[in-house]
Amino acid sequence: MKLFKKLLMSLCLLLAFHAFAIDVPAKYVGDWEGSWYLGDSSGAARLTIGPDGQGSLRLTNLDKFGDREMPLENLKLIGNRINFSATGQAGDEFSSFAFLIGDGRLKGEAVYGGDDIKYRLSRK
Repeated sequence: MKLFKKLLMSLCLLLAFHAFAIDVPAKYVGDWEGSWYLGDSSGAARLTIGPDGQGSLRLTNLDKFGDREMPLENLKLIGNRINFSATGQAGDEFSSFAFLIGDGRLKGEAVYGGDDIKYRLSRK
């Protein structure tokens, strides 16, 4: 009976993971680099998106975010719009949306720590 319960639980977890998996169109997959802007402040941005929806975000010179890659969360695709978030090292959420503008370019906005941030990225 215990083996059956473990097998059933494993199967449920596998199905739940599969139900929430996302297939990302090739136009979004890859490494994206550019800059973010907040008033007179700016820094480098690097976004990595995998075909399975996994990825990371790295921002330099943004207070409390940290300068290491943070995993993407809540990735959603709506037409030419991509929504995602990432939690900075201080625990604040970088909540973002971006539009595909032309071939290999993203234009996005985000809220982080109550501030509105704009960014532009190009596929590398």
